[in-house]
Amino acid sequence: MATSRRIPAAPTSEASEAERFFAVGASDGDEPIDDDFRFVLGELLAAYKPVLEADLRRTESPDALIKEALDHAPNCEDEFAQAQALFER
Repeated sequence: MATSRRIPAAPTSEASEAERFFAVGASDGDEPIDDDFRFVLGELLAAYKPVLEADLRRTESPDALIKEALDHAPNCEDEFAQAQALFER
């Protein structure tokens, strides 16, 4: 027997960007985004924000980005240190 899948209602123009995103991505009924999820998402974004800002600053100068890449090739130790700093927060 086939199960019917509910299609979420189209978000209104007053809905926030996050609400529109999650409304489009909803697949298991109309399960609300709970406070715990919002808290964890906020903490993850706050922890990751400096990394994203540093990456954004690198886009301002292609020459500096090339020089940085050639002078300091990525390695596992740096990646683990960055991950540990991100998740220790």
